[in-house]
Amino acid sequence: YEELSLGKSKRKAVIETTMMMVSPVSMTGLTTIAGFLSLLNSFLIPQQQFGLFTALGVLVAMVLSLVLIPALLSVMPVAKRKMKIREGWLSKGLGAFEHVVAHYPKAVVVLSVVIIIVFGFGTTKVRVETQEKEFLGKDHPIVQAMDVMDDYFSGSGQVIVEFDTEKRNGLKDPKLLQRIVKFEEWLKTKPGVKINKTMSLADMVCEMNQKFHADDPSYYRVPDDPKLTAQLLLLFTFQGGDLGSMALGDFSAGEVIGMYSSAVGSNEMVQLSKDVQAYLDENFPDVQVEMVGPTRLAGSMMSKIVKSQITSLLTAMIAAGLIVALLMRSPVAGMISIIPLVLTILITFGVMGFTGTPLDMSTLMISSIAIGIGIDYAIHFMERFRKEYRKERDERRALEATVQTTGRGIAFNAIALALGFGVLLFSSFKGTSNFGLMIAATMVISALAAFTTIPAILVLWKPKFLTANGWKRKEVVTTRKVAESELINVEPAGADAPDSEQKKGNNNS
Repeated sequence: YEELSLGKSKRKAVIETTMMMVSPVSMTGLTTIAGFLSLLNSFLIPQQQFGLFTALGVLVAMVLSLVLIPALLSVMPVAKRKMKIREGWLSKGLGAFEHVVAHYPKAVVVLSVVIIIVFGFGTTKVRVETQEKEFLGKDHPIVQAMDVMDDYFSGSGQVIVEFDTEKRNGLKDPKLLQRIVKFEEWLKTKPGVKINKTMSLADMVCEMNQKFHADDPSYYRVPDDPKLTAQLLLLFTFQGGDLGSMALGDFSAGEVIGMYSSAVGSNEMVQLSKDVQAYLDENFPDVQVEMVGPTRLAGSMMSKIVKSQITSLLTAMIAAGLIVALLMRSPVAGMISIIPLVLTILITFGVMGFTGTPLDMSTLMISSIAIGIGIDYAIHFMERFRKEYRKERDERRALEATVQTTGRGIAFNAIALALGFGVLLFSSFKGTSNFGLMIAATMVISALAAFTTIPAILVLWKPKFLTANGWKRKEVVTTRKVAESELINVEPAGADAPDSEQKKGNNNS
């Protein structure tokens, strides 16, 4: 429509628009694909599948944008109209950004550096969380059940340690049971996470021994005599006692279960795992011991979440920068294009750190999506600015034209995406709600960075790729001639300019 408003024929407008959009659409499509494919580094299979199929969808959309839309525009009747830019709130807002960048580019760059430093510090405060209570609201039935367990019982959190003697009746050894009792005492008195209660085969033996001595508290211990220990266990089973949860039927292996409050966070659980493992390594070198259950799982999940986040972030950012550098034939262009991404990621994670919003399995995808979609704004802005700068040879005029044309599209796109992801704020699942809020914020921040930081850098340093040809001129002219000759055959009668103008255009081509 912009080309039509300049008085060009529909055929010529379609050709020139298509040729002009091949580069930015290809770059934005490929960088978005790279961003979503970086989710293949995730340890969660659903996220891997999401990244793969979304990337395929973006690829199909990119191809259709370059092939189907120009074909439809070439056969559909389109009324010519002059392009008018309304002086509404959007134009005024974009004009304000353009004025600030044009007159104070150094201040914009300095402010960007300050933001990087401040929010970079905030990223150091980001915490990883895998606790169920963090994902659900206080009114959720699961959370309410956990609270009941915490208030009236020993808690819903569990630290479980398995002991395997690898021989029949090995767990009946009094010396081993006495060591297990000491381990339980250490668990309940150690600093850090408060263990409210422990359960094990050793506890059963101690209770039976006390019962057979008139409930004398001094006999709450494991007897030194192996035969007496075996008899106590035999009597317990004869009375209908169930040891199924404490030991195997042949007494070759058993477990210790420690209960704690569900309010314990993932970081505390990780520290508990480290402390328990250190104690076991020191005091049970001759026994095969392994910590299992939710406490160990929390530690494993946290390390994998951090690793996946770092890997996905670096993969997406490097891939996006390389794609831009290759297609623009300028390493500088590639580096400039990722500056808004750095700002966006640091601000997003900095806010998460300052506000205490956890990094969990839901918010794990933020960086990949932010890079995949957010870099599109930088690419479109840089491509349009390069075109205008080559035409005007004046950075301020190029900036004004870019902001009032491509800038409007970027603004509309960012607002639409922010509102779309903002719907997730109404989710009852807290992780999904946080994800929607963070993604909506990254879309807006990416657009703002494209309006401010990138043009400030371009105005100040005027990198060579602004004037260098990204594609060989001969190839462009040849491709354009071929495209024109092919489109002549599909041009509907009366849809183009008058015959005299068409003939003149054909002769010139």
